[in-house]
Amino acid sequence: MPLQNLPMSHPSPMFSLNGRRRAAALWLFVGMLASSLCLPDSLYAQAPAGGGKSKGGKGVPGGGMMPGGGMMPGGGMMPGGGMMPGGGMMPGGGMMPGSGMMPGMQKAKKKKKAGGKGVEGDESSDPDKLPLGYVVPPEPPSWLKTDDEWLFDPFAVDDTNLSKAAKKKAEDKKRREAISRYKDLLAKGEFTSDVDKEKQLISEVIQWKLAEMTRRELKYREAAYKKREELFKEMRDSGNNKGAKRDVRKYAMQVVAEHSPKLFAYHLVARLNAAILLADMSELNETDADGRNPAVRCTKAAQPLINLLDQVDAESHKQPDVVRVWAVLGLVRIGSVPELKPALKNQIVETLVKKLAESAGDHEWLQMRLAEGLGTLGVIYSNVDKRPFVPQVLAEVMVDPRRSWIVRAEAAQSLGRLQFDRDIDLSLIANQIAHLAEQMAQAYQKNPERASWKLNFIKLYLAFKPGNEDDASKGRGLLTQVENKSALASHKATVQGAFGVVLPLVEHVLNPGNGVDEPLTTLKAWLKNNPVRTTRISDSEKPIISEQSPDVPPAGGANASAG
Repeated sequence: MPLQNLPMSHPSPMFSLNGRRRAAALWLFVGMLASSLCLPDSLYAQAPAGGGKSKGGKGVPGGGMMPGGGMMPGGGMMPGGGMMPGGGMMPGGGMMPGSGMMPGMQKAKKKKKAGGKGVEGDESSDPDKLPLGYVVPPEPPSWLKTDDEWLFDPFAVDDTNLSKAAKKKAEDKKRREAISRYKDLLAKGEFTSDVDKEKQLISEVIQWKLAEMTRRELKYREAAYKKREELFKEMRDSGNNKGAKRDVRKYAMQVVAEHSPKLFAYHLVARLNAAILLADMSELNETDADGRNPAVRCTKAAQPLINLLDQVDAESHKQPDVVRVWAVLGLVRIGSVPELKPALKNQIVETLVKKLAESAGDHEWLQMRLAEGLGTLGVIYSNVDKRPFVPQVLAEVMVDPRRSWIVRAEAAQSLGRLQFDRDIDLSLIANQIAHLAEQMAQAYQKNPERASWKLNFIKLYLAFKPGNEDDASKGRGLLTQVENKSALASHKATVQGAFGVVLPLVEHVLNPGNGVDEPLTTLKAWLKNNPVRTTRISDSEKPIISEQSPDVPPAGGANASAG
């Protein structure tokens, strides 16, 4: 059952505003919409009493941004494609920072009874109190309210004797000449006699292009994605003429990797385009294949992307999840480079493991991409102490009831993509995949109309069987491994048994008709008759489960409203 890779298109984030006065009401609406899509639950202005999450919140299918394009069931845009121009955000935020008062709410003085005792009426009618269940929103993060710009203009003319018109004309001429020389150097691919001066020119033009993406005016935000695509194309095409060198291309990549991270301090459009640019750089060759010499891929963006995942601002806000998703995608691309140095690949894997372990409060699509990336890279053991830290964190995520179904199913699929040896207890992993299938089926019975169920159950199938020819050629899938590896023969019966009871559930969800009652009953019986022998996937790791309770669905967490 092959799983087609979904095409991913790059977003073209722009802003739409024609006349501030006429569009004031529209901006308020769009800003509130953007806040609901991008802000974490803690920033929602209206929360249910008791602190519970409402449907569509972060980590719950039914809302939020997804990379890859299209829309999630229930609403929300996916980063990586299908974004409306402008990202749907108003300059300055779209919230009323520090307010906590809704428009039209006015304070009224308390009316005291004679003698100054008490307040008329009960507490519920106190005009000074906020409505029951209302939560005052905290200050929005900087990426929603900033108007800061990176002002960098190497073409400025400082001549007090020139009129304003003459100065502009001189600056325009200087800019045209510099860009013309810049493009000429990129086309030739090599520096001439004055290398330092030409490198300075390359650096200044690239920094100017990057700085343009941070400008707050509408026209610059609308053109930011074009600037990014233009810069990427210039690097890709540099030195492509027959016999040309690649010195200029390599230096241009170095400048982009060095200065793009500056954009992570400005508005969301700038941050998002910088992250996409760095992620895309791994698709370029620093040097092309020449005779027996293979092509050398660009890996200069690795460290900036690792740093991006770790960044927090002065108020301890992380970078937006929609931006961090692109950091994960870029790191996985770099980590998949065949000739990548082992030390850098290990650093990338360690970063993804750490971030996945810490991601329970992040958007589910970021969690999913982290889990997916670890399965793609295929590393199992840490480079320092040789612990199976990748299957350990994936197994912990798979059994975590705080995580959404799509994240847990993705972790299960990634476990099936790893190449195991006798040190890992595949029987425990297969048992817990079956246990996850039971929990998902119980939630499915309550709400079978959710469109994401099919994808969730397909991922459980792909934990056992390869999804395409490439996966098959690499022996991926738990079932494939126990059938082909003698070292895993002791787990064969359990893995085959788990697949045998999970498959009918997958088939019933993909082809709704008779419901899942019968296959769910069969699966429950199998779990009861095949209890786990251990709670650890390896002797060196901590238990992934505290107790086996196959008949009890998970309570609370992201999945509480997923069914």
